[in-house]
Amino acid sequence: MVQVTRVDGTTYEAHAKFAEKAENGNRGLASELLASLLAGLVRANVPRAEVVELPPGQLIALGDGSHPAVGLAVACETIDPWVDINAAGAILDVSVDDLALLSVVQCWTEVQDRGHNMIRSRDKVYAIDFASAFGSIWTGSAAVPPLVEDSLIQNRLAAAPLAMRAAADCLESVSNDAIDQAVAEVPNEWMDPSQKGAFCARLKTTRQSVAERLRSKYPIP
Repeated sequence: MVQVTRVDGTTYEAHAKFAEKAENGNRGLASELLASLLAGLVRANVPRAEVVELPPGQLIALGDGSHPAVGLAVACETIDPWVDINAAGAILDVSVDDLALLSVVQCWTEVQDRGHNMIRSRDKVYAIDFASAFGSIWTGSAAVPPLVEDSLIQNRLAAAPLAMRAAADCLESVSNDAIDQAVAEVPNEWMDPSQKGAFCARLKTTRQSVAERLRSKYPIP
């Protein structure tokens, strides 16, 4: 855990992720950062992430005793208190509207490893760990990825089609400029300009296609 200082001088606790230990290295760091930024555009509960820099001369020990190289890392805001969610029954009292927005983000980002990677803090649920996201964009595939299924929330969502349709509307309302600005925040060391162009184009396309497929999956009762 690290303490991050904001531009205004205030601080917050965060979990730092370094390329040496991150799933998919720099690609994973880029995915974590971008998924958090996109989640913010639809008001979904994903811990805020931002780029931090480990300067020369500052030594940090990782869990295995190793030391990360100086340079850029991702800091994901620590949610406190929190508990892991390992069963759907643990979130039956959580707002289905919040769960629907999480589902939208999972589908838009194409994140894998669902059915876990979810935590709860009081009455809020947060999706975490997006290092596996954006697979088709990273690989340059033109194939349409399937909608992401999350066993922790799928039964609640199946019973709440209106919530899912409202979340799809929220996704569809995200502007092109907002997508461009989110992608631009990813450091060039993690995503080069040509990749950023591909991400912007694909995210604008999938914004629409994911919303349409979700409405088809959750028709008006």
